[in-house]
Amino acid sequence: RLRRRFHGDRSGLGRGDEVYPLEDLPAIVKRENIHVGIISTPADAAQGVADMLVEAGVCGVLNFAPTPLQAPAGVTLRSVDMALELEILSYALASTKG
Repeated sequence: RLRRRFHGDRSGLGRGDEVYPLEDLPAIVKRENIHVGIISTPADAAQGVADMLVEAGVCGVLNFAPTPLQAPAGVTLRSVDMALELEILSYALASTKG
């Protein structure tokens, strides 16, 4: 279940969705005992967000950002290459049309 969403750009907050400012991430992760974080940021912001998640106590990170990330021992990090996944899906769809 998705528990909280955060955004680094405060101008995008408050449009009906419950999205929290990124600076609230550490306190909310600790308070709500969140164990897994999902990153879907631009590449240049991803490592900083990963570091924030780890420092707040997250032990698993799923990365959708288009960049490799580093995480310390004890933190499970999985990255999804969306371009590759779309290529695989496109090939599968083309193959079934024969």
